[in-house]
Amino acid sequence: MLTALLASPTVDPLFREDVIVVPRDHSVYGWACGVPACERPLAPHCDYCHTHDLQWLAQRKQGMSVTEFQRTAEPLKPKAWFTPPPCLICPDVPAWTLDGLCYMHLHRWDHYRGYYRRLHGREVDFDTWLRDQTPFPDFGQCLVEPCPELADNPLRLCRRHSTRYQKAGRPGGEASPSNWSRWLDRGESIPVEYADKAGFDRWCRETGLANRMKGKVSLLGLRPLVKAEIQWAMFHHGSGPEEASQWPLAWLQYVADDCRIQRVNSLVDLDLNTCRAHAATIASLMLKYLRLVYFTREDTKDAGFIETDHFGVRFP
Repeated sequence: MLTALLASPTVDPLFREDVIVVPRDHSVYGWACGVPACERPLAPHCDYCHTHDLQWLAQRKQGMSVTEFQRTAEPLKPKAWFTPPPCLICPDVPAWTLDGLCYMHLHRWDHYRGYYRRLHGREVDFDTWLRDQTPFPDFGQCLVEPCPELADNPLRLCRRHSTRYQKAGRPGGEASPSNWSRWLDRGESIPVEYADKAGFDRWCRETGLANRMKGKVSLLGLRPLVKAEIQWAMFHHGSGPEEASQWPLAWLQYVADDCRIQRVNSLVDLDLNTCRAHAATIASLMLKYLRLVYFTREDTKDAGFIETDHFGVRFP
């Protein structure tokens, strides 16, 4: 039933995806900072990014109007990629730096530049170096269950989860050659071994997102029914003017994370008492929306209550 509802032409296709990518200026779930031209995302349940929100709170106490604040506030650039573009050299590996290089090519560039500086006493031309580089292969999507980012190494983890894996003490005891890029240069496959492969797989399954994603809600790793429930509830929440309460994308991600952690088949199975407060509030409202789908008029009559939305009536 939910599949049929989501297939309706009135449903924005973005709500049908496993990773819901929301435009910055979306009418319901927009996440752009309220300062004109600022490229940073909204802080949850705020009108501005974290930095501008602190500035606004301080200047409002001094009597500044919101119009004056928005006119004078300096727009800010993001501190990191929202969605990393491809590396300038590797079309299937994400860039790591604002220079457009993946993690490994950044190290190669830094090493070569330092070597050239010591040898010749001057800087090497970046574009000249760039032309002589060869791309690394596609490593596929990150193996951490909810992560939608691309991997950039033979372990098949994205850069952030590679860092988290090291900090966690390398669960599963993965071992691969430290000079694996040379293996690729020779066209050889890279051996990746594990002291406990099941332990590594468990870490990938139980580890969450490495950071709060900007403009995205990842439903990867969810069971099919609960995924469809969240997709439909997100669409329904913004389908009428009466659904005015704000659902920050970060809090929606909490709902998805709690459903994945508890391994529920449906939102009905979710233990709201163990969820984060914001996630429990949103999940409760989602269950209210789903009652219109799961209970017909006759069902509610047999259960002993009236769902007034079935009759187009909503009490304030």
